[in-house]
Amino acid sequence: MQRLVNRSIVRVRGADRMRFLQSLLTQDVMPLDSEPLKPVASCFLSAKGRVLCDMLLFNSSSIASNLSSLPAFSAAKPTLDDVGDAVLIDHDAAISDRLVRALSMYRLKSQVQIDVLPSTKYGVFALFDRNDHADNDAMGNDPRLRRLGSRYIAPTSCVAIEARENSYDQHRLGLGVPEGFADLQWDVHTPLEANMDLLHAVSFNKGCYIGQELTARTHYTGVIRKRLFSIQIDPQSLGFIGNQGLEPTTMVGADVVRISDDKKIGSLRSLYGHRGMALLRIEPVLTDPVPAAFGIRIPRDSRPAITIPIHRVIWPDWIPKPDLSSLES
Repeated sequence: MQRLVNRSIVRVRGADRMRFLQSLLTQDVMPLDSEPLKPVASCFLSAKGRVLCDMLLFNSSSIASNLSSLPAFSAAKPTLDDVGDAVLIDHDAAISDRLVRALSMYRLKSQVQIDVLPSTKYGVFALFDRNDHADNDAMGNDPRLRRLGSRYIAPTSCVAIEARENSYDQHRLGLGVPEGFADLQWDVHTPLEANMDLLHAVSFNKGCYIGQELTARTHYTGVIRKRLFSIQIDPQSLGFIGNQGLEPTTMVGADVVRISDDKKIGSLRSLYGHRGMALLRIEPVLTDPVPAAFGIRIPRDSRPAITIPIHRVIWPDWIPKPDLSSLES
């Protein structure tokens, strides 16, 4: 069990909360009422169809059930009265204020109140160790991918078994799952580029929502030329970067190139130690699936750029491989 300290919780209360969120988000949120113990994965898009924030949504009633059903949480039940009936949005803490402002723009006459729960009182927890994971098909299972484990919102006063720092990020990157501002940025990627359609965060039959037009058009044409992929870098390469007087973080935003011809095929979006996320064109990843076929080109002032080989591009089994002819048309 690990508390995800880089995650925060936005609370949406009020009589219109379900209708309000249903009109904004990419996934159908109504199951939060019918199946309150199951979180829902979704995204909030800009009007032009780019991801502002990926998220997991919880019915506030699930908190009490979490406390009573999981041995990782303490038996003592803290007071939950200050949460109330609400939808709780698990999201990247780096963009909490931006998310609240963006949601509030659409509030108009809706009877909703939007605020951030204090991180000193409530937190997001992940249970992803196979030995600790409860065999429960209903409560807390991450709706994006079963192998991610379970996700919970609970009072920080609960006792949790702390995993190694960043071990959850390493776990999800090993599965090829993007999450949060570092991977997705703000208003940059379409949800299909970010694999949100394959991670059960997009509904194509729920009705209208903000940014739907581009998402639906891309889905029904069936042509997606770029996706986010998890990549691995040899730790020795990171040491080489340090010897050049550079920080590994200088690679973030750099071009990813095919080493054989130095042609750009994408860009590095995030880096967590020796793993990261890169937005890559699908065609070269399919046709050159060999180790060190690609590299990260790091520009340097007044000196030649250096290219750091990518040890591995992970094509996870949950991303189907398209017909190459569809990408060439």
